[in-house]
Amino acid sequence: MNTNSTKLLYPSELLFDEIPTKENFKVNEWVWVVNPSLICFPAEIIRSDEYSIQLNPFDRSLYPITDTELHIIHESNRCNRLLYGDPEQLDGTDDLIDLHTFHWGSVLHNLKVRFSRGDVYTYFGNVLVAMNPYKPLPLLYGQDVVTQYQEGRVGPHVYRLAQKVLTNRRDTQRSQSVLICGTSGAGKTATANHIWNFLAKSNGNNNNNEYITSFENANLILESFGNATTAPNHNSSCFGNWSEIFFDSKNLICGAKISPFLFENVRVVRLALNNHNFHIFYELCAGHDRFPELSGLHLREASFFRYLKQSQSRMETASRNDRDAFIKLVEVLECSGIGERMRLDIFSILSGILFLGNIVIEKKESNEIEVVNNESLQVACELLGWNIPEFKKILCTRTTVVQGQSIETNRTVFEASEVSDEIAKIIYQNLFRVVVDLLNERMKPQTEPANAVGILDVNGWEELQPKSIEQLYVNVANECLRQFFNRSSLTLHHITL
Repeated sequence: MNTNSTKLLYPSELLFDEIPTKENFKVNEWVWVVNPSLICFPAEIIRSDEYSIQLNPFDRSLYPITDTELHIIHESNRCNRLLYGDPEQLDGTDDLIDLHTFHWGSVLHNLKVRFSRGDVYTYFGNVLVAMNPYKPLPLLYGQDVVTQYQEGRVGPHVYRLAQKVLTNRRDTQRSQSVLICGTSGAGKTATANHIWNFLAKSNGNNNNNEYITSFENANLILESFGNATTAPNHNSSCFGNWSEIFFDSKNLICGAKISPFLFENVRVVRLALNNHNFHIFYELCAGHDRFPELSGLHLREASFFRYLKQSQSRMETASRNDRDAFIKLVEVLECSGIGERMRLDIFSILSGILFLGNIVIEKKESNEIEVVNNESLQVACELLGWNIPEFKKILCTRTTVVQGQSIETNRTVFEASEVSDEIAKIIYQNLFRVVVDLLNERMKPQTEPANAVGILDVNGWEELQPKSIEQLYVNVANECLRQFFNRSSLTLHHITL
């Protein structure tokens, strides 16, 4: 029998390396089939002879397979490969560590089967794997479910993880941390919020706790200033977030602190395909007319501004009610101790950034460059408190110091535009930091905390396109974390075997 094209691989061969093949296959034996598209699915051998193998899949509705792929001819060049199967574990298990047949095919099958039943959470040892259903699951969360996990309910769930964190913190009297990572749109921020909600409703904490209210308001504010619509997610966080929730000696929340990192400020001036700018810009344009004190910001509809009209789909579809969102934002800012004078300064800076993007620079016949739409320049300088001639000089010329002498040269149109965009990015990033500092001051503990729970929400991995150095950093960080998870989980799996 020729078995050169049909190979049997063992569970420990996670990467499907070349190994010796089996001489025959038994009817009623379960195997994992790896087809040329690298789709791995479980099937039962219903017929086997010296020429071919006929298979019956476990559940055809779970896999995009054809009848041809269920009939493996040994002498063909289809390169189908077979792995040992375990029919007792094909219905899904709560913990991937318990899988006897362990390779990427069996892991994905277990997750797929559980997800098809509505089980979005699965353990992988100490790691909780969460799959985003992209739809509301009201029965999976809420106060009743929180109470169940507080009273000892078991099974994979983000509340179970949060309860374990609280228990470890109480028993060891040491701070605990939760690390959340995944691809963009996977639901990391939602998971962090579920953990926070569980902490806020546990150990005697209640909604009257001023720190709980301040932290919830802070998250709403940062959602406007730091989140944006992306291709996979209409409300994606564009920054990493390390949040600390402080507890006193009575196990009550006594403060919080937010520490953002890897802020994607490039989004202010340049957008990838199917991406939008930060929510706050659209909200400000849509809702500013509801507040008379903002009448001097010279704002217009979002499509007027170059930084915003790059995302044309935002103008055509109402993925968010920007007007109502802005009204709500102003209320939350006021509740967070950010008064009218500070709010006006913040919104003036945001409006100034938008007009910076509308500045048009052209080349004159003398090879010098000049600003041709003085209105945008004047409004931007007015809102940002700049001297117009000095700013025009910064845009249009470059000063180099050589041996103590200053040499002034003209910029190109491209260089001047890049300078304007870089200034806009830096201003917005600094504004974001100021807002975070204001919120942290509001949540600052009044007494020395006993310990804390930290939640690290890492930026989402995305396909790397010409975008920003920040996304490269994010992808590298996510890859390192993924390798750490794999090593620790696989080591635990081998120990439990």
